[in-house]
Amino acid sequence: MRLPPRTLTGRCPPRAPSPRTPAGAGTGPDGGDHGSPKLLPRIAFPQESPVARSLDGLVFAPVADQSPGQVGRQTRFEYHEQDDRVWAEYRGGDVAMGYLVGTRAGRTIDFRYVQLRLDGTTASGHCTSLLTELPDGRLRLEETWTWESQEGSGTSVVEQLPL
Repeated sequence: MRLPPRTLTGRCPPRAPSPRTPAGAGTGPDGGDHGSPKLLPRIAFPQESPVARSLDGLVFAPVADQSPGQVGRQTRFEYHEQDDRVWAEYRGGDVAMGYLVGTRAGRTIDFRYVQLRLDGTTASGHCTSLLTELPDGRLRLEETWTWESQEGSGTSVVEQLPL
């Protein structure tokens, strides 16, 4: 839902008497300008509509492959949400099984993840995601992540799969 741009209104301060302004030259009822309400120019502010929908039961997939041993387009994330808690199981591609757990505050999800790769190695890290809504109504997570078990960090995007 998009809200209309905000409009600011205010009062103009009263004019100080001026020898160049003859009496009766203002716009007030007595010819003076005494702080009458004025409409200021329309100023549009960007609106961030909160995405209030729950992630519970939704399935997401990356839009691009990452490096080998990481999630890729074949990975599926099955999300759950209760109150401000979020968790998911994921698998596919080079990931045999993975889990994430964290919290949600409005459009921001903050979580830790751990995964077992097909080669038997494990990895863990931290991620912060921004939840947005696509034009077709599906949800998208724009992720910024950092490995904690190894070197590396980056960004990725996962999108809700059609129901």
